[in-house]
Amino acid sequence: MKRETYHAGFPDNGYFGHVSKWTHTPLRAIWLTTFLSVLPGLLDFASPVAANALFSLTAMALDISYTIPIALRRIYRHHPEVQFKPGPFYLGDGLLGWAVNLNCIIWTLFISVIFSLPTYLPVTSNTMNYASVITGSVLLLAMYVCSGPASQADTNLSSLSQDLVLRRVCDCVHHKTLNG
Repeated sequence: MKRETYHAGFPDNGYFGHVSKWTHTPLRAIWLTTFLSVLPGLLDFASPVAANALFSLTAMALDISYTIPIALRRIYRHHPEVQFKPGPFYLGDGLLGWAVNLNCIIWTLFISVIFSLPTYLPVTSNTMNYASVITGSVLLLAMYVCSGPASQADTNLSSLSQDLVLRRVCDCVHHKTLNG
């Protein structure tokens, strides 16, 4: 796609970025967000089991996404390539920092199990919570991608992705320099 078709990162030629003269807000973007937010709720009419799995999965995924950097920070704390720069709220590497991080990791694992449990007994195909199946599948797929045949061709997957990002940034800078 051409760069000119993007407006603030969204390929709509500025349609959703239009600011209403009446409310001084981007009403089109607000209505788009409202419409997209209602769609998952409509899934409950089609299949309450699928809706329950989706909502449980989003809660688990959000919690797990916060826990991964915390765990990796502690696991790779002495790795030579890791240069951790603490933010404004940092509990340090002492007992308090470790206790809070460990508590966060254990709580997230516990609550992920709770979110995976069925909400009704007895468990049937209509009352099963499939969030654990979906989450497990995504994790297995991610592990396969990181350690499977694709990563064997390039042993340093992170440097490959960094090279792709760097190339994309350079292309954008080069395009902007040429076209003003």
